[in-house]
Amino acid sequence: EYRNRVTGTRTHAAFPSGVCDEVSYGPGVKALLFMLTVCCNVPIAKARQTVSDMTGGAVAPSPAMINGLAGEFSKKTKKEKAAIFARLQASPVMYTDATVSRINGKGWNVFVCTNKGDTLYYLREKKGIEGVKKTPVENFTNTLVHDHDMTFYNYGGSHQECLAHVSRYLESSIELEPGLTWHRTMKGLVSGAIHEW
Repeated sequence: EYRNRVTGTRTHAAFPSGVCDEVSYGPGVKALLFMLTVCCNVPIAKARQTVSDMTGGAVAPSPAMINGLAGEFSKKTKKEKAAIFARLQASPVMYTDATVSRINGKGWNVFVCTNKGDTLYYLREKKGIEGVKKTPVENFTNTLVHDHDMTFYNYGGSHQECLAHVSRYLESSIELEPGLTWHRTMKGLVSGAIHEW
C-alpha cells in the first residue's frame, strides 16, 4: 500500500504474480525444510520448530506446507527425472531392489534403481511385475544387479547377485550357526571382493 504525501490518497500495488498462498516462503526455507524432512528424516514438527528457532519465531511454516514440499519438488523436477531415467536405462549396469515400507499401517514397496551416478526411487503398492512397471528396470537390457528376487530375472540382458545381500546372508548364517567356519571364510572373501572392487 502506498500513500501519496500530497493528496493523502492510498494506492494498492498489484498482488505479485505466482504468489497464491497467504504466506509464501523463499526457496532457501523450502529447501531446508525439504532436506530436513525428506533427506534427514526429521519429523515435520521438529523441522518446523528448527526453522522457527533459527528465525527467532519470525518464520513458523505450517505442517501442511511442509508436508506438500515433496510433491512440489517432484512436479518441478520432471525434466531432471526424465534425464536420470534415460541415463539409468542406457547404463551398462543398474542396481535394483525393493524394500518394504509402512504407510498408515499398510505395507508398500520402495523400488530403487541406481548406478554409479544416478538414483531414482519409486513407491509401489505391490512388488513383482506390477511394481517394476514404469521404472527403468522395465525395459533395461544390460546387466541388472539385484537380491535374487525372481521378478528381476524377467528383465535385463544378464544378472549379477548383489554382494551386499550375500554378505548379510552370511552374517545371519554366522549368528545362527556359530560352530561352523565356512561362512566366516566366505564372508571374508566377499568383503574383500567388495572392498577391492
